[in-house]
Amino acid sequence: LLDITFSKGELWQRTAVLDTSTFQKPLNVYQYFPFSSAHPSHCKRGFILGELQRYILRESSFRGYLGIRAAFYSRLRARGYPDAFLQPIFSSISYARRPELLARSRARVEREQEEQRVLPLVLDFHPSVQQVRWGALLEFPTGAPAFEQLSHYRAPFVSYRAPPSLRRVLVRAAFR
Repeated sequence: LLDITFSKGELWQRTAVLDTSTFQKPLNVYQYFPFSSAHPSHCKRGFILGELQRYILRESSFRGYLGIRAAFYSRLRARGYPDAFLQPIFSSISYARRPELLARSRARVEREQEEQRVLPLVLDFHPSVQQVRWGALLEFPTGAPAFEQLSHYRAPFVSYRAPPSLRRVLVRAAFR
């Protein structure tokens, strides 16, 4: 559970929004790949930009972002990254882009949730049902009011169950 008394920092005092910050383990040795590695420069640039964007998203205060950004910069310098390589990358991203990054992040989460929606179709097993080709049968007709609620689901996931039998009904009745 979220410890609300701990999270109510200076942002909470002004706007009633919970503070968030990036937790970094004290024993983490931050073994980013060194500048001398065989990775192409665009991979190094991309990983640094990705980390900076992550820090922007996780830090609710500008002061916190500046602190973690400075620590990240010094760790990269310790791994052999030259100042001339880091300066353009660090200056290309700004904390002012936080609302845009948050909106993109929210949109990505919503899109992923939409993609994961699956409609289960549970059928009683019968040998003749196995022969049916479900591809065309499972496409929902467009514009039909009855299927409008189903339009945001992907094609149904077909699963089979054992058909009801008299034996099962009698066994269940005996245990009640």
